[in-house]
Amino acid sequence: MKKLILILSFLILITPFLIAEGLSGQAKIDSLLAELPNAIKDSNQVILFQKLSNEFIKIDPAQGIEFGLEGVELAKEIDWKKGEANSYRILDNLYRKVSDYQMAAHYIEKRIEIYKELGINIEKPLGTLGIMYLYNSNYPKALESLKKAVKLNQKPEGDKSLLARNYNVIGIVYKNEANYPEAIKYFTKSMKVNEELGENISGQINNIGIVHFLQANYPEALKHYLKAMKMNEEPGGNKTFLMHNLQGIANVYSTQDENDKALEYYKRILKLSKEFGDKYFTASSLGSIGDLLEDIPSKIEYREKSLKIYNEIGDKSGIGNALINLGSLYSKLNKFDKSSDYLKRGLLINKEIGHTRQVAYTLRMIGDDYLNRANEMESLGNTKKNSFYQNALKYSMESLDIAEKNDLEELKDDVYKTIYTSYKALGDYKNSVLYLEKYMTAINAAFNQEKSKEIGKLEAQREQLETEYAEEEAYRKEQEEIDRRNQVQYSIISVVTVLIFGVIFYFLRRNVSFGAIDTLTFIAFLLLYEFVLVLTEPWVDEWTQNVPIYKLLINIGFALILIPLQKLEHKIKGKFEKA
Repeated sequence: MKKLILILSFLILITPFLIAEGLSGQAKIDSLLAELPNAIKDSNQVILFQKLSNEFIKIDPAQGIEFGLEGVELAKEIDWKKGEANSYRILDNLYRKVSDYQMAAHYIEKRIEIYKELGINIEKPLGTLGIMYLYNSNYPKALESLKKAVKLNQKPEGDKSLLARNYNVIGIVYKNEANYPEAIKYFTKSMKVNEELGENISGQINNIGIVHFLQANYPEALKHYLKAMKMNEEPGGNKTFLMHNLQGIANVYSTQDENDKALEYYKRILKLSKEFGDKYFTASSLGSIGDLLEDIPSKIEYREKSLKIYNEIGDKSGIGNALINLGSLYSKLNKFDKSSDYLKRGLLINKEIGHTRQVAYTLRMIGDDYLNRANEMESLGNTKKNSFYQNALKYSMESLDIAEKNDLEELKDDVYKTIYTSYKALGDYKNSVLYLEKYMTAINAAFNQEKSKEIGKLEAQREQLETEYAEEEAYRKEQEEIDRRNQVQYSIISVVTVLIFGVIFYFLRRNVSFGAIDTLTFIAFLLLYEFVLVLTEPWVDEWTQNVPIYKLLINIGFALILIPLQKLEHKIKGKFEKA
């Protein structure tokens, strides 16, 4: 009888969990939420929070993060280390879902600390941590974590499948650092381990193709992409890998301006991604198709579709890239309010998820946007234009600072170009020459035949700028002399005007004839009026853009200001006449 009671009690306790496990989606979430009010603060409630977090990964990652954090706090409160570590694992997954790789890395590190305490293997989270650092462009940290994982997985008891993955990711890090020999070395190591395990090696072949592509060895890149594609087109092939292969082939054709062939492959990716419900590739291929279209409105239409899908799946990296691309397109249409909005939103997202490289590129593009705005909007006054040039400098300098700290050499030449152009527009020829020389040095460092003509033009521009700088120095000195002369003359005019008014009051006290006083008063007010016009002329010209009717209206306004003074003068004269 006691056994029967125990069995019944056990069944009653686990029934809610069994019901919840049998449900899915919103129904499962509702069932789990219904249990929360009656849950006791123990390991079961931690598990309940974890289950809720996992369910919300699919529909609302932000809500999932909240439950995940509650699970962490409760696990700490009851001192359940394994539960705490599992909650960190779920939080890592949630942050990866929203492309916040910085926070994902943070929670992986916390999980590794607990695993070390509990004596649990850390090879897998170490490798994942390396991937998160890779996504954050923190290559030294990525290599550090991955090579630690490699050492552990190279042991006889190590996981060879994880070893192959570690080698592959190290290859990607070296590829991103442009260390191509090391990249191919580690992709080859990964491929050999996978061959021993009988695993698909198309991913490594594709990655070697990418390295050749980055070295502009397009025939070799195409050869590897096609080889990988054939493997994945066979029965049992990996369809996700296949879309990567097709993307590589399309990129080769696109780079060689064979747009029709590139479009053919991007459309194949789009079709496959819709068949397999892969929204990431759907969004990616839509953006790539848009890039190959001729007219900008069509490009924008495809990019907007791409952005919508990235928003649906919460891919912050994709959202950031789509926003930046849209900002660049609107800048080309001179729709600067929209371009500025998209670019700055893209900047915020890339800062949020810690994409250092993308932050630097976005800052550069915002600088270019301000430069385009100043150059294209002819109706702007000099003050407004100069503010745009100053903003172009500000954002470009920020971009350059990040590029220098993170060795983003490929970014520097474009940034130098924007900086020297902005300085030139502002009349700062000294700094313009300085950054033009840096621009030329950067181009020479990455010299190729396409840029040889541009270098010749830049040499001529530098000579011209140096001439302009010398002329500017002479002009500046001349202007300083003119300013000193004008200051002296303004002072003399001011003193003369005051003296005339002093003489008028003196004559009024001495009962001099009012005919002489009227003449002096007329001269004094005329002199005062003209002096005001001379002083305000530079500002009036800028405000009115030298439009005659506007200048006339402002001058009439100045004349009207003097009317109260004339009335005051008449009152004073009246008092003296009575006296």
